[in-house]
Amino acid sequence: MSERPTLWLLDSHFQIFRAYFAMPDLRAPDGTPTGALRGYAAQLVKLLVKHRPTHVAAAWDHELTSFRNEIHAGYKAGRTEAPADLAPQFALCEEVTRALGVPVFGLERFEADDVIATMTARALDEGADVVIATSDKDLGALVSERVSLFDPRSETLLGPAEIEARLGVAPDLVPDFLTLVGDAVDNIPGVPGIGAKTAAALLRRFGRIEDIPADPREWAGLALRGSARAAKALADGREAIALARKLVHMREDLPITARVADLRWQGAEREALAAFCERLGVSGLFERVPRFRESWPICSRRFGSCSSFPSAFWSRKAGSPARSSRQRSSRWRSQRISPMDRSRARAEPRVRSAARSITALTFFSWTSASQPRPRKARSPGCCRCWSHLRSASM
Repeated sequence: MSERPTLWLLDSHFQIFRAYFAMPDLRAPDGTPTGALRGYAAQLVKLLVKHRPTHVAAAWDHELTSFRNEIHAGYKAGRTEAPADLAPQFALCEEVTRALGVPVFGLERFEADDVIATMTARALDEGADVVIATSDKDLGALVSERVSLFDPRSETLLGPAEIEARLGVAPDLVPDFLTLVGDAVDNIPGVPGIGAKTAAALLRRFGRIEDIPADPREWAGLALRGSARAAKALADGREAIALARKLVHMREDLPITARVADLRWQGAEREALAAFCERLGVSGLFERVPRFRESWPICSRRFGSCSSFPSAFWSRKAGSPARSSRQRSSRWRSQRISPMDRSRARAEPRVRSAARSITALTFFSWTSASQPRPRKARSPGCCRCWSHLRSASM
């Protein structure tokens, strides 16, 4: 297994549109549409839970137009404005992405594909592997031995062999393939008279478009019907080829300075995500999050983060009698402990039992008897967690 870090790059807008058409018309308590948001967030959490990415980032489209519209005014002309109930959900999807601890990258005048291409190139330079979560065939051009596509619909990884099986050409020839056949979705014209089968056969045989012989007699062995007609179409379509090549080319020189080490996923932002879920009535999302930032899994999943858990319920001097439920209730009222912290405190016996088991298997080095703080622990977890567990086990 590779020891290199793997960076997951998410084609976010593709997932948002997919979720919008797959989900029913759901609403928040204040009437805000949330169908696309719920579907998008569910898929993102599913990815974090199932695939456990160590490094992850989301690519974003901030505008409907890009620098490609300056090259060709008709680029993506067939696309209309987002539906009225989808438009407000883009900002919500970006907000939940950040609350889940996933950084978002997007630049004006550039598309998410350019962001992904740039971050992929930088990651490869830094020695990392890359997985791109998308079903967009354009991004197949980036696939290599160290770059894969993850198809969210089939939940499969696509390498060079799978891309060639789908499109008929190797990944490095995908830009030439799209240049010849065009793209109806993005309104890239391509070369009239050149279909997918003809383009794939020519590129597999000769490589780049520039290497295709102008004389169809040199195409012998390709078993193409209408070779002379196809050769004429190529000769007459030089201007269309030059235009399409500019449109399908993905930029890899965007001013994105983030390094792979900066994109390590450390968990969701507890307070931001809790407030977001409460505001939009999506509490189920919070329960499925696998990890919260700066929290040990036991604490974050069931008992809250260590920083928010009242230390009074953890620490008890050795030899002091256990508190009764009535005594604990009295302390809750006197210290004005919130209902959420009360529920956490009720779990104290289970926490103490778990703490005894864990600390019995772990070696600690204590710096002070009055305020213990572990300098080194052989099991994973933050110092605050281990400090509480040590106190709880006593």
